[in-house]
Amino acid sequence: MSWQQIKELRNAGMIIGSHGMTHRILTVLNEKELDYELGESKKILENELGSEINNLSIPRGFCNKKVIEKAKKLQYQTIFTSNPEDNNDFLLDEISISKHTRCLDAI
Repeated sequence: MSWQQIKELRNAGMIIGSHGMTHRILTVLNEKELDYELGESKKILENELGSEINNLSIPRGFCNKKVIEKAKKLQYQTIFTSNPEDNNDFLLDEISISKHTRCLDAI
């Protein structure tokens, strides 16, 4: 996607958030790597879009206390995971979509 297309999505009401820089599993990263994945992606998005990025969607849904604390330190307001038990003011469950996900039309 181009930056213009992302801006159009945002202007149409879509929430634009970070998903890290390289789609790595965040729970196995050291402090420096985690700073890069979460901080750099947030910085680039904010610079390109000219607006604050408050949402983080965890690559592959793997999250732990270290990732949560880093996200809070970087001022993310919401983390989306793929864990159905994550439903509070900061962690939210999302539905993972893959090539095997089946969508059924509403009747």
